[in-house]
Amino acid sequence: EGGVEAPAGAHTDALNAVPENQLLSDQRGMLLEPPVVVLLSFNAHETAAILKQFSPGRTPRPEVREGMTYNMLGVHGGMLIVHRVSKQGESEAHLAAHDAIQAWKPSAIIAIGIAFGVNPGKQRIGDVLVSEYVRGYDLGRINADGSFTLRAGKAPASHALYQRFWHLDQCRTASPTACLSWPRLRFGTLLSGSKLVDNLDYRNALLKLEHDAIGGEMEAVGIQLTADRRKVDWLIVKAICDWAD
Repeated sequence: EGGVEAPAGAHTDALNAVPENQLLSDQRGMLLEPPVVVLLSFNAHETAAILKQFSPGRTPRPEVREGMTYNMLGVHGGMLIVHRVSKQGESEAHLAAHDAIQAWKPSAIIAIGIAFGVNPGKQRIGDVLVSEYVRGYDLGRINADGSFTLRAGKAPASHALYQRFWHLDQCRTASPTACLSWPRLRFGTLLSGSKLVDNLDYRNALLKLEHDAIGGEMEAVGIQLTADRRKVDWLIVKAICDWAD
């Protein structure tokens, strides 16, 4: 009696020819497919910018999943980049994010596009706004005196994605060569609502409701609600194109 030795693994001639010091006895499974990151755009200019960056000089391969068409932009940084064109507005972004999560089970969703800035004295057209928080401005209360009080809280974006953008920005800014082509990134709270704002008085009224806002746009709340519900990391990255005036 006593312990019984486990049978030796079956070796082939090819395996026997591998030197002992090159054999792996505890090899773990490897990922067969890279994690998916979905990029969302909301107008022709945003779409053109994404395709120019990820698919220069060629038309990306389309793929249809569950009736929706996506652009396959290849593997970058070990991640499969998938692009979906959505209509504008909170509800459309909500649906697009829901469809993408259902079809791709992504690790992250990032909305790419344009937004309005709020401080032309400190900001510039082309500065890139990155969401630390998103605050919707549609949900609120009309008070007895006619004033308006926001009822939506500030939803935090994915800490992991936010930190990666912050880290990248710090490293690029510190580089004497990379900083020459790197845009100014501004991190903070983005206002989001269903209205296309082209009125300075209205913009200023929004700023009185959210003093920390760095800008505003129309899709973030829809993405945030869907992604948070499905536990998918999300971030909003949009460049200033005007001052909502």
